[in-house]
Amino acid sequence: MSKDKGVKLPTSKNIEIKLDILNNEELQKELKALKDVFAASYGPTGRPMSSMSITQYWSEHRRNFGRDLFLSFRTNFIQHVSGGHVTVTSSSSQILKSITTVSTPLTRLLLQSVQGHVNHFNDGGLFTVLLTIQLIESSLKCGLPRHTVIAINERALTTILTQLESSDLPIKLSADLGNMNQMLGVIRSILVTKPATGLTSNELQSLAVVLLRGFLSCIPTSRNKMVSLDNLRIQDCEGPSVSESRLKNGILLEAKCHPVIETIYEGKDGIKVALFDCSLAGNVNDGWLDNTKTEISNNFLTIEDNVLTSMMRMVDSLIDHGVKLIACQKVIHPTLQQYITRKGLYVIERLSICHIEAVQKLTAARLLSSFQGKMTEDSFGLLNKINLLVIHKKRYIHLIPNSSTHPEISTLMLCAPDEHGLDELKLLCSAVLQSLKQLLYQPFLVPGAGCFETIIAGLLMQTAQEFDGLPELDCSKQQYSRGLHSISSVFLHIARTLDHDGNNHLVDRTTIHHWLTQPLATKLTTPQHCLCGLVTSHQDTEWYMTEEMCGMPRGIDVHRSSTGDVKNFENVVLDVMSMKVNGIKTAFETANTILRVKHFVKEIFE
Repeated sequence: MSKDKGVKLPTSKNIEIKLDILNNEELQKELKALKDVFAASYGPTGRPMSSMSITQYWSEHRRNFGRDLFLSFRTNFIQHVSGGHVTVTSSSSQILKSITTVSTPLTRLLLQSVQGHVNHFNDGGLFTVLLTIQLIESSLKCGLPRHTVIAINERALTTILTQLESSDLPIKLSADLGNMNQMLGVIRSILVTKPATGLTSNELQSLAVVLLRGFLSCIPTSRNKMVSLDNLRIQDCEGPSVSESRLKNGILLEAKCHPVIETIYEGKDGIKVALFDCSLAGNVNDGWLDNTKTEISNNFLTIEDNVLTSMMRMVDSLIDHGVKLIACQKVIHPTLQQYITRKGLYVIERLSICHIEAVQKLTAARLLSSFQGKMTEDSFGLLNKINLLVIHKKRYIHLIPNSSTHPEISTLMLCAPDEHGLDELKLLCSAVLQSLKQLLYQPFLVPGAGCFETIIAGLLMQTAQEFDGLPELDCSKQQYSRGLHSISSVFLHIARTLDHDGNNHLVDRTTIHHWLTQPLATKLTTPQHCLCGLVTSHQDTEWYMTEEMCGMPRGIDVHRSSTGDVKNFENVVLDVMSMKVNGIKTAFETANTILRVKHFVKEIFE
């Protein structure tokens, strides 16, 4: 009986048992397909594929997932198997969302673990999923017993985390939010990882500055307040170039009506705002008629007419209080809107749940849940000005806050020439803002562009050389060395995956950083800087191909991998350490969980 085949037990229920699930051919094909999909978008350029490769890949793997994933032009083209909308992306969150069905529960577990990391950090999903799959594959191929591999993986994870927390390993850079050049370098490092956005160098720099200004606007002036990214709203605008993206103080809303003046309202003492979270459509089934007694009379006024009359009296009451803006989360009756306009007030309807909270915070108004209750002065909020903006033939209402309410809400007007680029940029901006927020709590950076991975590989090789035995591992020194070298090769493979053009990958023995040369170049024609840009080459630098690291002479001193005092961050690639550490933890823990699974029992419903 083949291990790949299931066994059906003769019971009242149809139960299928798959033995040695990790060697199941279906699982291995699915993991390989996942690795190809995510690796295609990994790195600043992504992987190009010919039209023949796309056709072949599609025909082989279209049934593995709920959607088709075309790999071309250094991005992923995602479309449902039945056709329809095509998504162009190089973002892990979009790819994860598009994989709607998988055939094995272990693959589902892997994707859910990576999704948890992405939900928390909005970045590092590609690194995490590739590291997880590579750890699983290398663990199965290293020739060691399963329990030994799991123990060595756990020990390797502990070693990595301990060294990163130690001050003796000088690969960490302290993040200084007061250093604008450094923060811009961090933002650029994230922006360049998504080739689907198609940003030019000028657009990248312009967007980085706007994002940094937007993040700084979220930092409260008072120490008692927490940093909330909800205070920075993103309003997309399809059509203009990315360089036209701007940061606006206050809130931008798409205008439903078409005022002809640029400044709609402006007041010296502020504009009073009444904010409703109930419907003003006048429907009798909205709940406000509960416990109301209805009688038949001879007049011809309907209940709707009476409700509309009551709402008009409410508008008159608001006018008496000096209200100039009526905003509603839901629908406002067209007749009531005309009445409000004739009275000289401005009206905004259908704010939705996402806008109503921001407008409430901006104006400091109290949400009114009924138009029948008594309204007092503390029920209303304040605005300084209401402007009309026209951007690429689209009209927006700009709510400018009043200085007395001290709001800390801004809107990033994010522009892109097409829908796909706009969707990708919104995800990318969320990743940038979340990464900057992480730096407030854990202000450390690590080298990017594969340099961090090569240093970790060197660290594990150094640990293997210094190993004298641990009772809890229950393995020989040769087994431990083989296991750590297998994990080291995984990190080196991740570093090489960043490049898709067949270049040579080198490391220097002094700092163990990652270097790149042209395919036909020799070790003598090395570049001036490593890929992260923190280390400069010298004439006496000793080079090794990444494939030769296992054969490097004994005495690797990873603790010499100092990045020095960096002053120019213009061409530097940096990663947020907390994101990288969580990705490593997620990958190791998920891989070990999957490696512990031997058999799979499934109930079949016919």
